[in-house]
Amino acid sequence: MELFEAPWHKAASEGDAFIVEWGVWDWTGNRPAVSLGRLLAVNEIGDRQDPYWQPQYWKVELQACFAEDPAWADLHISGGGDSGFDHAAIGEPRADALAETRRFIDQEPILNAMWRSTPIGIEVMQERAD
Repeated sequence: MELFEAPWHKAASEGDAFIVEWGVWDWTGNRPAVSLGRLLAVNEIGDRQDPYWQPQYWKVELQACFAEDPAWADLHISGGGDSGFDHAAIGEPRADALAETRRFIDQEPILNAMWRSTPIGIEVMQERAD
């Protein structure tokens, strides 16, 4: 008997992830911003028997924008950065990954500064990510 993983099982596990992004972008009014995002795979659309079937991927994010702060001048955030998508399984692996992300935020100077600041605007968005 040959074992295989159905494409939607793999897609579902790869489609549940989180990411932290930060930077200064035109869509934030050129203000410093941090985004906490979650990637989700929607499996209910299309014919799963189709060998080329793929779920729809959606990103839901909370984006906080901040006023310029002279204390941040030396932190050079214009290029921005991100933590990369983390696909840890829900449960203890996800809790551990989130704890590691929190340690990363505490050690990254610009993220630490943003985390402890009051945003001037917060927006929740969702968009197709595929």
